[in-house]
Amino acid sequence: MSYKRITAAFCTSIVALAAVILTRAEEMKSADPSTPLQVTVSQSILNPDGTRNLSLQLKNTSANSIAAYALRLDILDAASGKLIAVADRTIIRSTDGPTARLGYAPGEMWSDALQVPIIGDNIQHTLSVDYVKFRTTDKPSAWGPDTRKESIRIEATIAGYRAERARLRQLLKASGTQAVIDDLAQ
Repeated sequence: MSYKRITAAFCTSIVALAAVILTRAEEMKSADPSTPLQVTVSQSILNPDGTRNLSLQLKNTSANSIAAYALRLDILDAASGKLIAVADRTIIRSTDGPTARLGYAPGEMWSDALQVPIIGDNIQHTLSVDYVKFRTTDKPSAWGPDTRKESIRIEATIAGYRAERARLRQLLKASGTQAVIDDLAQ
């Protein structure tokens, strides 16, 4: 390998590393301090295609289990501050039922990831918690502005899960275990 190629590869690596370090130094947290879900960008990696992967650390800071949440990532032009695009990430963790996962418990911490679909260095990100659905036994409970209306998708997914579960229970009662196995195999 020639000296010029080694130097070019080294410089490219240094620039990429500097971008990661600078972005990491600008660690983002969810903007609203009253949010029941704390979100921190722990790492930002620049991909070869110019997009970014954000590694997120999340923590349930509420007194209730979180069944689902929606994050909103506003992508802005760094020079003008103009909104270029919005990306989102919706996670449904709890769908009820005795064997279902109970959501994210109060105080629980976990990791997630989000890809920034816009290519370029002249962009800024604003990450926020857009919607949180709590897992409560007495009444439905939620938090957030829900600007992307992800609550509709979350509720529809949970309703679909419940309907399918009821259908499979009815099939089990009426036709037995083999009928359920055959149905699921289709």
